[in-house]
Amino acid sequence: MMHTSVRSPPPPSPRVKPGAASSAPQGSGDGNVRVSPRHLLMLALLACVVAATLGAKPLAAWVDASLVSGTLVQGAVDEWSDAMQRIGMTRPYDMLRHAIRDAEAARFPGRD
Repeated sequence: MMHTSVRSPPPPSPRVKPGAASSAPQGSGDGNVRVSPRHLLMLALLACVVAATLGAKPLAAWVDASLVSGTLVQGAVDEWSDAMQRIGMTRPYDMLRHAIRDAEAARFPGRD
């Protein structure tokens, strides 16, 4: 006697109505994803906050050497830099800077 297994048919795929919004990013099928201007602005603002947080020391040095040196902007940037240093957010920058200096010293000995 031969036993055969009975398979149930696969479930139907969900149909999307034309014009229904999807949470997936919309692309043209060639790997490019369209991003709305609002999302792009939010991404740019987030990048600015991260850069200002992790790069507070170079930001303060840049403002000090710029045209706004000695203004209200300079005071705000100095306070921001001090606050970031107090909470330890300047450590990644310091560690990277020391690592680069150590690598340069190893590559070019005797050059200080």
